[in-house]
Amino acid sequence: AAGGVVACRMLAWLPHRRQRVRNALVVAMSTTSAAAAMPPATPRAAYVHLPFCRRRCFYCDFPISVVGSKPGAADAAAERYCALLHREIAASPSRQPGAPPLASLYFGGGTPSLTPPPLLAGLVDGLRDAYGLADGCEVTLEMDPGTFDVARLRAFLEAGVTRVSLGVQSFDDKLLTSAGRSHDAAEARAAVELLMQAQSSAGSPLRSVSVDLIGEAAARGAALVPRHAP
Repeated sequence: AAGGVVACRMLAWLPHRRQRVRNALVVAMSTTSAAAAMPPATPRAAYVHLPFCRRRCFYCDFPISVVGSKPGAADAAAERYCALLHREIAASPSRQPGAPPLASLYFGGGTPSLTPPPLLAGLVDGLRDAYGLADGCEVTLEMDPGTFDVARLRAFLEAGVTRVSLGVQSFDDKLLTSAGRSHDAAEARAAVELLMQAQSSAGSPLRSVSVDLIGEAAARGAALVPRHAP
């Protein structure tokens, strides 16, 4: 459904590229038709969309579900949504005999860190049962500042997360406000610090941390990013 939304928006917003998009869709449909007679390929990577957000940022055009900022606001909706995801996993073609397991698993959003850790753990287990997870499989979780503390981060790591993509966008309070972000610069710096501490802990499963920054906001806020030794 998300792909359909993107295609429709491209046709509406970029009229001078309509023919190019139509041609691309025809090629995709032809490729799909030709592949229909072939045995289904076992996926090597999986993307899982967790749509819950505290608010919609002013620049955002992703399919999301706004739940507000109260603690636990996403819990009930996430439980229903994850139950549907388990049905989708069960209805998808199972791993073929001898096929390799998943090498990458990515939870994007939305703000996936609003999803209760036990529900995320259940999704990881469900995908492991259906497709297997390779040794060293990278499991990425998108997180936002202000949506987790030490205990919640620990629970996500225990659920299987090995990489965090932190949605900071800027370390400048004025830019964050103008973008409609739910966090401020102090929360962003605190979140980076927390993640760096977790990654540097002995035996930590957190192997990688990335920080999302937006264009000019990144240039203007770069000087405020906490510095850590490599």
